[in-house]
Amino acid sequence: MPELAGFAVRAACAGAGPGAATAQTTATSAAVRDAVDMGSLLEREINIDINIDTNILSGVPIGAPCLKQKRADTAEIVQGLRRIVKALQTYSQDVRNAYGLTGPQLWALKTLQAHGHMSAGRLAAALAVHQSSVSLLIDRLEKRGLVRRSRGQDDHRVVEMELTKRGAALAADAPEAAQGRLLHALEAMPPRQVRSIRRAVDRLVQAMEATDVNARFFFAEA
Repeated sequence: MPELAGFAVRAACAGAGPGAATAQTTATSAAVRDAVDMGSLLEREINIDINIDTNILSGVPIGAPCLKQKRADTAEIVQGLRRIVKALQTYSQDVRNAYGLTGPQLWALKTLQAHGHMSAGRLAAALAVHQSSVSLLIDRLEKRGLVRRSRGQDDHRVVEMELTKRGAALAADAPEAAQGRLLHALEAMPPRQVRSIRRAVDRLVQAMEATDVNARFFFAEA
């Protein structure tokens, strides 16, 4: 299986260092045996990735097979990011052409369709954005007659959003929101894997000097 072979190489690289040829062979064999237990494969990969980073930072020499594997992994990561961004961009353009809406606007409609009445706070949490971003989003949808605000059924101090008939018809006709699929995929992952991805993304954001960039949504402000 290709994933087992890649796992074995990364396992060997995690222990690479001066005079580690014998240990590397042993680690490779052990990794292949351990990889049979697919339930623990993901957790082991996370630990190995952390070990590889530690070796790099501490100046431990990396052998040619390890460097080749790292370059291959880097290329696949970059290509994967390109695919994700391209998919989101294409979806956003298609939604605008077909419905005259931004991707985030349709995502909000689909979320309200699934949950019914929602407060601004609940909707913001569902979209993984700040509440101020949702307020701007709802303002624009309300002007188009797709959403209306009403007082909460249980607490009249709370303002809730719901779809109008026109908004419900549009949401029923539209495809699933691409940004929603991305969020749901992350939510379906084990907590440890999500934390590992977050650490990696944080490092990439810092490398891009984008820590202070205010980004509400992909390819649209609301």
